[in-house]
Amino acid sequence: MTERWLPVIGYEGIYEVSSHGRVRSLDRLDARGRRRMGKLRRPARQPSGHFTIALNADRVRRVFQVHHLVLLAFVGPRPDGTEGCHWDDNPANNHVENLRWDTRSANALDSVRNGTHHMARITHCPQGHEYTPENTYHYPTGNRACNECRRQYREEHAERGALRAASTPAAGAQKLHPNPRAPTASGGTSSLRRTPESHPTAGAPASLASARRPASTTSRTASSTSLRPPSGAMRTLKGLARCPVRCSAAIAPRRRRKPCEP
Repeated sequence: MTERWLPVIGYEGIYEVSSHGRVRSLDRLDARGRRRMGKLRRPARQPSGHFTIALNADRVRRVFQVHHLVLLAFVGPRPDGTEGCHWDDNPANNHVENLRWDTRSANALDSVRNGTHHMARITHCPQGHEYTPENTYHYPTGNRACNECRRQYREEHAERGALRAASTPAAGAQKLHPNPRAPTASGGTSSLRRTPESHPTAGAPASLASARRPASTTSRTASSTSLRPPSGAMRTLKGLARCPVRCSAAIAPRRRRKPCEP
Protein backbone atom coordinates (compact mmCIF):
# COMPACT_ATOMS: atom_id res chain seq x y z
CA MET A 1 0.00 0.00 0.00
CA THR A 2 0.99 3.60 -0.55
CA GLU A 3 2.66 5.19 2.42
CA ARG A 4 0.60 7.98 3.92
CA TRP A 5 1.79 10.71 6.28
CA LEU A 6 -0.20 12.40 9.02
CA PRO A 7 0.81 14.90 11.72
CA VAL A 8 1.78 13.47 15.10
CA ILE A 9 -0.95 14.27 17.61
CA GLY A 10 0.29 17.08 19.83
CA TYR A 11 3.23 17.90 17.54
CA GLU A 12 1.45 19.29 14.49
CA GLY A 13 3.77 21.21 12.17
CA ILE A 14 6.85 19.64 13.75
CA TYR A 15 6.64 15.85 13.22
CA GLU A 16 4.72 13.44 10.99
CA VAL A 17 4.15 9.70 11.21
CA SER A 18 3.50 7.38 8.27
CA SER A 19 1.17 4.42 7.85
CA HIS A 20 4.30 2.22 7.67
CA GLY A 21 5.48 3.25 11.11
CA ARG A 22 8.13 5.82 10.17
CA VAL A 23 8.52 9.22 11.81
CA ARG A 24 10.03 12.35 10.25
CA SER A 25 10.57 15.94 11.27
CA LEU A 26 9.40 18.88 9.11
CA ASP A 27 11.25 21.95 7.96
CA ARG A 28 10.94 24.56 10.70
CA LEU A 29 12.64 27.34 12.63
CA ASP A 30 14.22 26.40 15.92
CA ALA A 31 14.08 28.42 19.17
CA ARG A 32 16.99 30.62 18.00
CA GLY A 33 15.32 31.39 14.68
CA ARG A 34 17.51 29.12 12.62
CA ARG A 35 16.01 27.07 9.83
CA ARG A 36 16.05 23.31 10.44
CA MET A 37 15.63 20.83 7.59
CA GLY A 38 13.27 17.95 8.07
CA LYS A 39 14.57 14.36 8.07
CA LEU A 40 13.61 10.82 9.01
CA ARG A 41 14.06 10.06 12.68
CA ARG A 42 15.84 6.90 13.74
CA PRO A 43 13.91 5.04 16.46
CA ALA A 44 15.52 3.09 19.28
CA ARG A 45 14.74 -0.59 19.77
CA GLN A 46 13.88 -1.76 23.28
CA PRO A 47 14.69 -5.22 24.74
CA SER A 48 11.05 -6.19 24.19
CA GLY A 49 11.42 -5.48 20.46
CA HIS A 50 9.24 -2.34 20.42
CA PHE A 51 10.53 0.84 18.79
CA THR A 52 10.56 4.13 20.67
CA ILE A 53 11.36 7.63 19.52
CA ALA A 54 12.11 10.92 21.29
CA LEU A 55 10.24 14.06 20.24
CA ASN A 56 11.21 17.63 21.17
CA ALA A 57 8.94 20.66 21.42
CA ASP A 58 9.33 23.87 23.43
CA ARG A 59 12.59 22.56 24.86
CA VAL A 60 10.77 19.54 26.34
CA ARG A 61 11.86 16.05 25.33
CA ARG A 62 9.41 13.12 25.53
CA VAL A 63 9.72 9.47 24.49
CA PHE A 64 6.87 7.63 22.70
CA GLN A 65 6.35 4.18 21.32
CA VAL A 66 6.11 4.29 17.54
CA HIS A 67 3.07 2.03 17.24
CA HIS A 68 1.18 4.30 19.65
CA LEU A 69 1.92 7.30 17.42
CA VAL A 70 0.61 5.38 14.39
CA LEU A 71 -2.59 4.38 16.17
CA LEU A 72 -3.24 7.89 17.49
CA ALA A 73 -2.79 9.42 14.05
CA PHE A 74 -4.62 6.84 11.88
CA VAL A 75 -7.09 5.09 14.23
CA GLY A 76 -7.99 7.56 16.94
CA PRO A 77 -7.64 8.20 20.66
CA ARG A 78 -6.85 5.31 22.94
CA PRO A 79 -9.97 3.89 24.70
CA ASP A 80 -9.80 3.24 28.42
CA GLY A 81 -8.52 -0.20 29.39
CA THR A 82 -6.83 -0.93 26.06
CA GLU A 83 -3.30 -1.13 24.74
CA GLY A 84 -1.61 -1.17 21.34
CA CYS A 85 -1.67 -4.71 19.90
CA HIS A 86 0.25 -6.22 16.97
CA TRP A 87 -1.79 -8.75 15.04
CA ASP A 88 1.23 -10.85 14.08
CA ASP A 89 3.02 -10.36 17.46
CA ASN A 90 5.96 -8.77 15.66
CA PRO A 91 6.75 -5.53 17.56
CA ALA A 92 8.88 -4.33 14.65
CA ASN A 93 5.93 -4.41 12.23
CA ASN A 94 4.29 -1.03 12.85
CA HIS A 95 2.14 -0.89 9.72
CA VAL A 96 -1.29 0.49 10.48
CA GLU A 97 -2.95 -2.67 9.10
CA ASN A 98 -1.13 -4.71 11.77
CA LEU A 99 -2.12 -2.49 14.71
CA ARG A 100 -5.25 -2.02 16.80
CA TRP A 101 -6.42 -0.90 20.22
CA ASP A 102 -7.47 -3.92 22.26
CA THR A 103 -7.42 -5.37 25.77
CA ARG A 104 -4.47 -7.08 27.42
CA SER A 105 -6.32 -10.40 27.33
CA ALA A 106 -6.81 -10.15 23.57
CA ASN A 107 -3.13 -9.27 23.20
CA ALA A 108 -2.20 -12.47 25.06
CA LEU A 109 -4.54 -14.51 22.88
CA ASP A 110 -2.72 -13.17 19.81
CA SER A 111 0.46 -14.82 21.09
CA VAL A 112 -1.41 -18.09 21.56
CA ARG A 113 -2.81 -17.93 18.04
CA ASN A 114 0.56 -17.08 16.51
CA GLY A 115 2.41 -19.76 18.49
CA THR A 116 4.69 -17.33 20.31
CA HIS A 117 3.20 -17.91 23.76
CA HIS A 118 5.55 -19.91 26.02
CA MET A 119 2.78 -22.42 26.79
CA ALA A 120 1.63 -22.70 23.19
CA ARG A 121 5.05 -24.06 22.20
CA ILE A 122 4.59 -27.05 24.54
CA THR A 123 3.11 -29.90 22.48
CA HIS A 124 3.36 -32.73 25.06
CA CYS A 125 2.50 -33.04 28.74
CA PRO A 126 5.23 -33.83 31.33
CA GLN A 127 4.38 -37.55 30.99
CA GLY A 128 4.95 -37.49 27.23
CA HIS A 129 1.31 -37.50 26.02
CA GLU A 130 0.63 -35.30 23.01
CA TYR A 131 -1.81 -32.41 23.33
CA THR A 132 -4.21 -33.48 20.59
CA PRO A 133 -7.76 -32.09 20.43
CA GLU A 134 -9.09 -35.41 21.78
CA ASN A 135 -6.48 -35.58 24.56
CA THR A 136 -6.73 -31.97 25.74
CA TYR A 137 -9.04 -30.72 28.48
CA HIS A 138 -9.58 -26.95 28.70
CA TYR A 139 -10.37 -25.45 32.10
CA PRO A 140 -12.76 -22.48 32.35
CA THR A 141 -9.75 -20.33 33.31
CA GLY A 142 -8.10 -21.10 29.97
CA ASN A 143 -5.54 -23.61 31.22
CA ARG A 144 -5.30 -27.04 29.65
CA ALA A 145 -4.63 -30.55 30.93
CA CYS A 146 -3.91 -33.99 29.49
CA ASN A 147 -6.96 -36.27 29.45
CA GLU A 148 -4.81 -39.41 29.67
CA CYS A 149 -3.06 -38.13 32.81
CA ARG A 150 -6.40 -37.18 34.35
CA ARG A 151 -7.76 -40.70 33.67
CA GLN A 152 -4.70 -42.33 35.27
CA TYR A 153 -5.04 -40.09 38.31
CA ARG A 154 -8.69 -41.07 38.79
CA GLU A 155 -7.82 -44.78 38.62
CA GLU A 156 -4.97 -44.44 41.14
CA HIS A 157 -7.18 -42.40 43.47
CA ALA A 158 -9.92 -45.07 43.36
CA GLU A 159 -7.36 -47.82 44.06
CA ARG A 160 -5.97 -45.97 47.08
CA GLY A 161 -9.49 -45.47 48.41
CA ALA A 162 -10.22 -49.20 48.13
CA LEU A 163 -7.00 -50.09 50.00
CA ARG A 164 -7.81 -47.57 52.72
CA ALA A 165 -11.31 -49.00 53.15
CA ALA A 166 -9.93 -52.56 53.35
CA SER A 167 -7.44 -51.62 56.08
CA THR A 168 -10.09 -49.90 58.24
CA PRO A 169 -11.49 -52.26 61.01
CA ALA A 170 -15.10 -53.31 60.63
CA ALA A 171 -17.84 -51.73 62.74
CA GLY A 172 -18.49 -53.47 66.07
CA ALA A 173 -15.00 -54.92 66.37
CA GLN A 174 -13.40 -55.28 69.83
CA LYS A 175 -11.95 -51.97 70.99
CA LEU A 176 -8.42 -52.23 72.36
CA HIS A 177 -6.63 -49.64 74.48
CA PRO A 178 -2.95 -49.44 75.42
CA ASN A 179 -2.13 -51.21 78.71
CA PRO A 180 1.29 -52.85 79.08
CA ARG A 181 0.14 -55.01 82.07
CA ALA A 182 -2.79 -56.66 80.31
CA PRO A 183 -2.25 -60.46 80.05
CA THR A 184 -2.14 -62.17 76.68
CA ALA A 185 -3.16 -65.68 75.60
CA SER A 186 0.46 -66.86 75.80
CA GLY A 187 0.83 -65.67 79.41
CA GLY A 188 2.91 -62.57 78.64
CA THR A 189 1.98 -58.92 78.64
CA SER A 190 0.46 -56.94 75.81
CA SER A 191 0.38 -53.29 74.92
CA LEU A 192 -3.40 -53.51 74.45
CA ARG A 193 -6.08 -54.07 77.06
CA ARG A 194 -9.72 -54.98 76.79
CA THR A 195 -12.58 -52.60 77.34
CA PRO A 196 -14.91 -53.19 80.31
CA GLU A 197 -17.48 -54.75 78.00
CA SER A 198 -15.01 -57.38 76.81
CA HIS A 199 -13.51 -58.24 80.24
CA PRO A 200 -13.83 -61.95 81.27
CA THR A 201 -15.71 -61.06 84.48
CA ALA A 202 -18.32 -59.00 82.67
CA GLY A 203 -21.75 -60.35 83.56
CA ALA A 204 -20.40 -62.79 86.21
CA PRO A 205 -21.81 -62.97 89.79
CA ALA A 206 -20.44 -60.58 92.42
CA SER A 207 -18.89 -63.45 94.40
CA LEU A 208 -16.88 -64.58 91.37
CA ALA A 209 -15.74 -61.04 90.67
CA SER A 210 -14.60 -60.55 94.28
CA ALA A 211 -12.83 -63.90 94.26
CA ARG A 212 -10.75 -62.85 91.24
CA ARG A 213 -9.85 -59.54 92.89
CA PRO A 214 -6.46 -59.46 94.75
CA ALA A 215 -6.65 -60.01 98.54
CA SER A 216 -4.79 -56.81 99.36
CA THR A 217 -7.29 -54.77 97.41
CA THR A 218 -10.23 -56.52 99.08
CA SER A 219 -8.93 -55.99 102.63
CA ARG A 220 -8.06 -52.37 101.93
CA THR A 221 -11.53 -51.71 100.58
CA ALA A 222 -13.19 -53.44 103.56
CA SER A 223 -11.18 -51.56 106.16
CA SER A 224 -11.82 -48.21 104.57
CA THR A 225 -15.52 -48.99 104.39
CA SER A 226 -15.76 -50.01 108.03
CA LEU A 227 -14.02 -46.84 109.28
CA ARG A 228 -16.10 -44.51 107.17
CA PRO A 229 -18.90 -42.83 109.23
CA PRO A 230 -22.45 -42.71 107.99
CA SER A 231 -23.35 -40.02 105.54
CA GLY A 232 -25.43 -38.16 108.15
CA ALA A 233 -22.55 -38.06 110.61
CA MET A 234 -20.26 -36.66 107.88
CA ARG A 235 -22.65 -33.80 107.31
CA THR A 236 -22.76 -33.15 111.09
CA LEU A 237 -18.97 -33.08 111.45
CA LYS A 238 -18.64 -30.65 108.58
CA GLY A 239 -20.71 -28.12 110.54
CA LEU A 240 -18.63 -28.38 113.77
CA ALA A 241 -15.39 -26.68 114.80
CA ARG A 242 -12.27 -28.11 116.45
CA CYS A 243 -11.35 -27.37 120.04
CA PRO A 244 -8.68 -24.64 120.35
CA VAL A 245 -6.60 -26.77 122.73
CA ARG A 246 -6.29 -29.45 120.03
CA CYS A 247 -8.26 -32.12 121.85
CA SER A 248 -9.94 -34.84 119.93
CA ALA A 249 -13.43 -33.52 120.55
CA ALA A 250 -15.33 -31.66 117.90
CA ILE A 251 -17.42 -28.84 119.30
CA ALA A 252 -19.81 -26.27 117.96
CA PRO A 253 -18.60 -22.80 116.89
CA ARG A 254 -17.33 -20.45 119.67
CA ARG A 255 -20.27 -18.16 119.50
CA ARG A 256 -22.49 -20.98 120.73
CA ARG A 257 -20.30 -22.91 123.28
CA LYS A 258 -17.20 -22.34 125.35
CA PRO A 259 -14.08 -24.35 124.58
CA CYS A 260 -12.99 -27.31 126.74
CA GLU A 261 -10.90 -26.78 129.85
CA PRO A 262 -7.23 -27.70 129.37
